[in-house]
Amino acid sequence: MTRASTASTPEPSSCSVRVVVRIRCLLSHENNSGSCIAALPPHPSVALTVGPARFTFDRVFGPDTGQKGVYADAVAPLTASCLEGYNATVLAYGQTGSGKTHTVLGSSDGGAGEGGGIVPRALTDVFSQLEIRRREAATAAETENREEGGEELDDGNGENSQPREGDASSPSDAPFSYSVCLQFLELYGEEIHDLTIPPSPSNRKLIIRENADNGEPEVVGAESPAVASAASALLLIQKCALRRVTGATAMNEGSSRSHAIMVLHIVQRRRMAVRGSSGESTLEVKRSKYYFVDLAGSERQKRSMAEGLRLKEGIDINRGLLVLGNVISALGDESRHRAGRGAGFVPYRDSKLTRLLQGGLGGNHRTVMVACVSPAESNFEESLSCLRYANRARNIKNHAVRNVDE
Repeated sequence: MTRASTASTPEPSSCSVRVVVRIRCLLSHENNSGSCIAALPPHPSVALTVGPARFTFDRVFGPDTGQKGVYADAVAPLTASCLEGYNATVLAYGQTGSGKTHTVLGSSDGGAGEGGGIVPRALTDVFSQLEIRRREAATAAETENREEGGEELDDGNGENSQPREGDASSPSDAPFSYSVCLQFLELYGEEIHDLTIPPSPSNRKLIIRENADNGEPEVVGAESPAVASAASALLLIQKCALRRVTGATAMNEGSSRSHAIMVLHIVQRRRMAVRGSSGESTLEVKRSKYYFVDLAGSERQKRSMAEGLRLKEGIDINRGLLVLGNVISALGDESRHRAGRGAGFVPYRDSKLTRLLQGGLGGNHRTVMVACVSPAESNFEESLSCLRYANRARNIKNHAVRNVDE
């Protein structure tokens, strides 16, 4: 017998958006231009200079910091929080060609090897931790059952192995089960595309609406395929990435012409026996969402040399990033903090991008923003603008809530 669970409504915890900066290395054609950015000691650094300006962030990663170091320091704690039931967002921002997609997705093989980015490393962590929890729960339940003289339970490894959550044959009394679904959205101009399905004129138009339960925006009509492992999730992401709109400009041969938003939906169910009862158990359910956002890069037309469609794309990208900047400025306003949460107008609805990111900026997510910058002197203005943008984001206060029914 299972006791009915009740939804817990814990008090939200206030937490600032964590902002880290990643300085990429100089490219071969930039070696003669010199560097305009320097991370300041001691190591690990939290400060940098760009020209005469000095900034302080939560962490500054120099060109010698690899993918593993960026993930371990900046994102791994966020992954752990997500597995405890908190919603989480990783947001990569910077000019075109500053290394955002490399930081988020990594090398072309898409794996979690040396060149693997934030997404493959987070997926590997998520599934490995979920599997550890499943095995530990099965072992603990089996031990308890033996002590009580009951029948042997499935241990998740042998012929009695329990199927994963979502399988029709999955036992309803499994001590721990989980399900993970993946959504991959592209925002091209002001149009939302579902990249998990092939493009077709017959694809239905996707719209944003607020969830009736938590008030967070959600995309109606988008698919969320179930993924059973990190490998299957990465394979799906690779297929989706090939459908993303890219194009060549004078600043970047493979410039992303759209914003990419990947969302993991994680559900964990843990069944626990009630001590002193006869066969009764309680069910704890954790639900969390993990956003990975690779923003299209800001660009100036006189440098990108964009024309025609590429010019229009650049205008749309900059317009969306301008609204995002307005939202960040409004959320970081000190007068808003003094007046309390909910005070002051925040222009989320001025762009679909800011509506989709509402949970991570001023909402109930724990958020890390990775500002990617080029150290080349030729990119001084763009890098300075990016760092000013990121500096404002440090003032944003989110109100994270642990999503647990117990």
